Amino acid sequence: MGKSRLPAVWGCSTLGRLVELFGKFVEKMGEAPMDEKLVAACQMFLVPAAILFAALAVATREALKTLLCIIGVVVSTAWLYRLYRWTGLSDADRNTAFALAYIFFAAAVIAALFIFGCGARNGRTVFSIHCSRSRA
Repeated sequence: MGKSRLPAVWGCSTLGRLVELFGKFVEKMGEAPMDEKLVAACQMFLVPAAILFAALAVATREALKTLLCIIGVVVSTAWLYRLYRWTGLSDADRNTAFALAYIFFAAAVIAALFIFGCGARNGRTVFSIHCSRSRA
């Protein structure tokens, strides 16, 4: 009973190696913590951006959705500008912060383009559209 009864399959050794590498990666995650000032700066922009997207999800009026999209683009742009002006960051910190900022920037721009696109498709102004194809 000393040997495993599982047949030797190509994926078993690959999966074991992958789990081992992931374990080493997780061990190293705590070795170099992010810059505390950067964490605070990201939180300063991340919290309002998250609240804006939550408000956008429950907004019922198109004018409010448009306003929230515009504010989301402005907040995300300010976040990106602050990161571009930041000096002395490690590559890991810089890449992480930019990834977060670009995710929210892209989401805000896509949402704004969708809101404006629905208005153009329906032949109405952005403030009076109702983006549904089931309208008669």
